[in-house]
Formats: sequence, C-alpha cells, structure tokens
Amino acid sequence: MQEEAATGAEPQVPQQIALSALEQEVFAALSERNTKLADMYLGGLAVFQQAGNPDRVALSAHDFRELMEKAPQYLDLSIPSKSRPSLNQTVIDYANKWDGCKRKSQNHCDGKWQGEIDGHLGQFLQHTETFVRFYKDTHGAFSRNDIRKIEYFFPTPKFIPFWSAALSAVTKSW
Repeated sequence: MQEEAATGAEPQVPQQIALSALEQEVFAALSERNTKLADMYLGGLAVFQQAGNPDRVALSAHDFRELMEKAPQYLDLSIPSKSRPSLNQTVIDYANKWDGCKRKSQNHCDGKWQGEIDGHLGQFLQHTETFVRFYKDTHGAFSRNDIRKIEYFFPTPKFIPFWSAALSAVTKSW
C-alpha cells in the first residue's frame, strides 16, 4: 500500500519552506514510506511558516491531525477501527443507567446514598468502571492509538528524550 516517488529520486522540499534537521529527517522518513503522508507533513509545516496568515496554527494543526488519522491506512498499521458509539451516545446511555440505578436501589433515598452496596449499585459501579476506562482510552491527551502512530515514526532510542519531554508537556497542559 506504500506509494513511492515514481522516479525513485530523493524527495524535494520547495525552497520557500525551511526545515530544521529534525523536520527534514521526519520528512525523509515519511517520503520513504508514503508520499501522501510526506505531503501532508510538508503542507502542515509550510502553512505554519506563513507568519502573515492569522489562521496558520489551526490550518497547520488540521494537516497534522489528517496525517495521524491517515497514517494507519497508508502504512498498513493494524489500528482498531473507530467504529464505536459516539461519546455523546455513551454519556446518554450512562445517564440512563444512573437514573435507573437511583430509582431501583434501596441504598438511594431522598437524594442520598446510604447502607451497604446492593446489586443495582454494584452493577452501576461496574458500568462506571467501564465508562471511565473507555473515556481514558479514547479521549486522553494521547490515545493508545496515537502513541502507536508516533512510536512508528520515532522507533529509535535517539528520539526518546524528545518523546518524554513532549508527552510530559502535553499531559501537564491538559
């Protein structure tokens, strides 16, 4: 499924786009694997370098999101499908279970929980665990799938300090 340059020549970066050594290395690695991914990466960098463009950050971010979304398809990575219920539908279902639990449990009276955990509350607590696990896996700073994609492009130890610093910075900002 890899698409390579028809000429087999080294990928060229237009002169108006300045790349750091790391950006050039990532661009070259993407070009070796798939030119469409390399073009998305280069496009994101090019737009970000347009200092006079007031929307450059959002447009550049879109290219990088697109790159992350398309990488598994173009690189034949086995990433689980996103064919899952929406977060909105999951929360609606969760809220309905919550209401049912309060209505049926003998441990909920006048808006307060009391006494030992009965079957209804125990079952709801299990649903809560499932929901929280789902949310953390799919909506954290980086999902497990995002991390797999990043590790695909940066598999060597020389990138570990960069990865650790980036992950630390991102998780602190969330």
